[in-house]
Amino acid sequence: MGWQFIAAFAALGLAACADYPRDAEGTLDAVHERRTIRLGLGPTAAADRAVLERFIGTLGQSTGARMQTVAGPQEELLAKLEHGEIDLVAGHFVEDSPWLADVALIEPLTTRPSGDRKIGLALVARNGENAWIGLIERTVRDVRGGK
Repeated sequence: MGWQFIAAFAALGLAACADYPRDAEGTLDAVHERRTIRLGLGPTAAADRAVLERFIGTLGQSTGARMQTVAGPQEELLAKLEHGEIDLVAGHFVEDSPWLADVALIEPLTTRPSGDRKIGLALVARNGENAWIGLIERTVRDVRGGK
């Protein structure tokens, strides 16, 4: 009877993982339901606009959602992200941004030197939104050409 208990326990464990990865606050589900991605857009360099446009188009296509952009200073946008008022922030961030403890900083679309650091045009999502973060990471890799 021991193996039957183990089999039943394993089946329950697998069923619990059916929705993994999960979003703690349901961002990806909300994007699908609203059919809108609320993007906070910080100041961006003209040289980065083409790659950002490709990212926006690719993410919109993969979610079936249109992009609703909110422009503003990055600190203000990150606060809105933290409160769930927007889904994603695009802007220039350094690799060791103090926000790293509070948000998920995705691999940048572009990078350039800034003194002794690198600064990148990156996307930022709320921590714990694992399915959403995974989709953004895959989209960044696609836009960057698998780099």
